[in-house]
Amino acid sequence: MGKIDDIIKELNKIIPVNKAGGIIIALFSLVVLWGGIRSCSNTPGYDPSKIFVIARDPSWYPLDLMGKEKSVVAFTNDLLLYIAQEKSVRLQLISVSANAIFEGLESEKYNAIISSLMPNPENNQIYNFSDTFFFVGPVLIVPTESTITSFDQMSDKVIGIPSNPNISINIGRYKSFYKPYENMTEAFTDLYRNGIDGILLPVMQANTYIDTFHKGAFKIVSVPLSDLGLRLVAKQSNESDYVLHLFDEGLKEAIKNGTYNALCKKWGLINPFTSEHDHEPSGS
Repeated sequence: MGKIDDIIKELNKIIPVNKAGGIIIALFSLVVLWGGIRSCSNTPGYDPSKIFVIARDPSWYPLDLMGKEKSVVAFTNDLLLYIAQEKSVRLQLISVSANAIFEGLESEKYNAIISSLMPNPENNQIYNFSDTFFFVGPVLIVPTESTITSFDQMSDKVIGIPSNPNISINIGRYKSFYKPYENMTEAFTDLYRNGIDGILLPVMQANTYIDTFHKGAFKIVSVPLSDLGLRLVAKQSNESDYVLHLFDEGLKEAIKNGTYNALCKKWGLINPFTSEHDHEPSGS
């Protein structure tokens, strides 16, 4: 963990944490310029001396991050900073409002955006997409003493869901029974009393309910069950294809070597790849 600790120390110098645990966010620009440029002369359309500009909306609209928006901004900054260092990419992050972010991408004011836009056959013809680096889809919640360890074990069981679910999962493909709730507090009461067998909620909401209202009574036993989340999106070009490929490589390495999990812990976020999380953000 020595290397990871050194990296996090350097990140703390660049992205300060105040006494209240908040973060100082530059509204317009966070520049990441790492020395040592990878030789890319064999990659058509890619200029290794060029700064690759990525825009993101700090509110993360339309995602509901349950008050964790600033933590996700800081986590994203740290993660991209780490990958830029490892892959020797010159990178600049800027903040743009939700209603202007795609317009700026189309007019080439920047090279890519961070977005929850989902790939599909239509937009795959227009954009290059990175792998999802932060999932926010639904997770399965069960009582702490339950022997259930995955959603595959919920066949013929009753699962509580929001009455107007926006959980981005095709629940019809699973052989479970679903009970809608107007008030999810009632769902947790039923789960506690064994009236239902589990609850499906988006991971950020699930984490909030478990930590705030029912601490110790319930647990999350699945990773997010859909691809909904944050990814890099860029107009199709050789340059964006190459840089997003480097990002995907760096993401896999960060997950494998523990850096990704360390950054989740630093900012008090659930690790969507393992469902592990710390309850208190670092620096609070």
